[in-house]
Amino acid sequence: MTHLHVEHMFSPDGKSLIYRLRGVLGESTYSYDFSDDMRKSIKDGPEKVILNLEKLEYITSAGVGVIAAGYTSAQRADKRLMLCCVPPKVRRVLEICGILDVVPASDTEDEALTA
Repeated sequence: MTHLHVEHMFSPDGKSLIYRLRGVLGESTYSYDFSDDMRKSIKDGPEKVILNLEKLEYITSAGVGVIAAGYTSAQRADKRLMLCCVPPKVRRVLEICGILDVVPASDTEDEALTA
């Protein structure tokens, strides 16, 4: 399996933080480090955090837990966590786990930014 690679940037208006994930979100130090960083960014950062999953190859149950922890952190901080560009393989896992029933997902990054 490949490692998780994370790129992050702020939206032009500064109201959203976008994480672009590539590789595997699962049982790795990289995934847990990302979880810690994301939760800190939710607490200290802008009102919305967007996870762009377009280049995510695979997600495990631990990766689903990372997203769930981010969502919980966002709820507690009165902020929003959104997903976008979810590939079919990843979407299937998220549907089975029920994450897409609670975490909003958009087809494109632009849609997530304007939602």
